[in-house]
Amino acid sequence: MIRHNIGNRDAVIQAFIEDFLIRSKAQTEAMLAALPVTDRAVHLIEWLFDPEYVDADSVAIGGALLASADKHPGLADALSAWDEDFIDALTREFQAVADGDLASARTVAVGVAAIYANLEAMSTIDQGGRIRRESRRAAHRLAATLPGIESAV
Repeated sequence: MIRHNIGNRDAVIQAFIEDFLIRSKAQTEAMLAALPVTDRAVHLIEWLFDPEYVDADSVAIGGALLASADKHPGLADALSAWDEDFIDALTREFQAVADGDLASARTVAVGVAAIYANLEAMSTIDQGGRIRRESRRAAHRLAATLPGIESAV
């Protein structure tokens, strides 16, 4: 019935993927736009790891898409570009406080993104919030390796 009213299966899946990617990018842009002028990188980490800002639906959808990336043509490339956009956004924030050191900022951005992705993947079993607290602390410690960031932990 859905295929009859909406279209073929591949078109429905592609529309679903595109919607997720557009919404995710908009969420990232809104978060970055809302960061305060000072201590942006510290606040960014706080927000990424704050349970108040978790979008459980997006986490579930992102996890499902990642798990099925090898089954749908082009999905792995789209998700890789999505991840790269997120890392680039983090890199820009960290580079702003890293005395312009792109390599160090990029390394920290990749690390923070990996910690964040792991946290979201584990969120369903993080009943007491231990994984979230320790992930937040790890992200802050990593960011504190940059010269312009004071550790928030």
